[in-house]
Amino acid sequence: MSSKIPCTLVWLRRDLRLIDNPALFHAAKRGQLITVYIFDEDCSGRRKTGQACLWWLYHSLKSLHNQLSQWNIPLIMKSGNDAFTILKELLDSYNADTIYWNRCYEPFEYNRDCSIEEKLKMENVTVETYQDRVLFEPWTIKTAKGGPVQIYIHFWNQCLSLPQPRKPYDKPKFKNQTGCQSKCDEPAVWQRLAKLSQDMPMKLQDFWHPGEEQAISKLKSFIKNSLNAYAEKSQCLRLNTTSNLSPYLHFGEISPFTVWHSVRHASSSAEPPAVKSESLKQYLRSLGWREYTCHLLFHYPDLPQKCFRSSFEQLKLQVDPVKLQSWQQGNTGYPVVDAGMRQLSVAGIMPNRLRMIVASFLIKHLLVPWQKGEEWFWSKLIDA
Repeated sequence: MSSKIPCTLVWLRRDLRLIDNPALFHAAKRGQLITVYIFDEDCSGRRKTGQACLWWLYHSLKSLHNQLSQWNIPLIMKSGNDAFTILKELLDSYNADTIYWNRCYEPFEYNRDCSIEEKLKMENVTVETYQDRVLFEPWTIKTAKGGPVQIYIHFWNQCLSLPQPRKPYDKPKFKNQTGCQSKCDEPAVWQRLAKLSQDMPMKLQDFWHPGEEQAISKLKSFIKNSLNAYAEKSQCLRLNTTSNLSPYLHFGEISPFTVWHSVRHASSSAEPPAVKSESLKQYLRSLGWREYTCHLLFHYPDLPQKCFRSSFEQLKLQVDPVKLQSWQQGNTGYPVVDAGMRQLSVAGIMPNRLRMIVASFLIKHLLVPWQKGEEWFWSKLIDA
């Protein structure tokens, strides 16, 4: 049965927020809207989501659901690996002829989205997509010959030569809805996600609180208390001087545009404390590394399976279960390595510098294949 009032469909992925959400912002201008999240438990075409990320995803979705419910906007939960069919059925059910989403850039997601967009347009559905997860889309940074940039410093310098990233969008101006009620939700999806998030020995709730409100709070606290000293102290492992925004950026509870412009505004503000120029540059470079890895993965989709430099394939590595387990459990006898691995097992996170230390130790000292370390990171990190 079709709804009497046409609705706009917004397909949510890793953009679980209201502030600076281009798809939601523009859809809200059209009036009645519904949102959908498709949980693909089988993760067709990619590895299954890690346990730690499942915990975060469930709580992030619940937080967004509570926000949207204030305006009676449905967040419909669906499951399956045929996103096109799910979206088309929702469009038909709600008498909607327009769908909005924010672009994803990981190879599987990007190719899937391009295919779905083409099919929907053939069905006379209007598709609107927006830049969201990255400050600089992967195809905008090129070498002189038009290829992808492989060296970070050249990549980042080219990014800085481009116009400033766009300003963040305001929170959408929703209207209290009466016409688009949730009639296609699958409660079993919520239940399944809840169970998966509970089947985990890690006590992440002792360290983290997912959701957009916490993301904004983390950013404000970092700017006030740590940004000014970032250049001097960000590499000091015993100090909590990083922004801790990585998981919030990963799930889209805050956008990189909001972070970029917030720290730049703080550096130019007359209000104390004044932010040192080098600290600002250093933190923006940290955001740049996030952009760089997205750029590489987009252009080199085999990176999760192959070495970036083929010469490294010649390293004589082998799986030693005893060595691997000692590394995983933080029992190698090397204090900095063990501290990092124990932090990962308890809190689901490690500073970037520490990630490089423990990864290098696994490969170059224990001579264990990097793929085994990557598998462990994938299961334990909340931002994998």
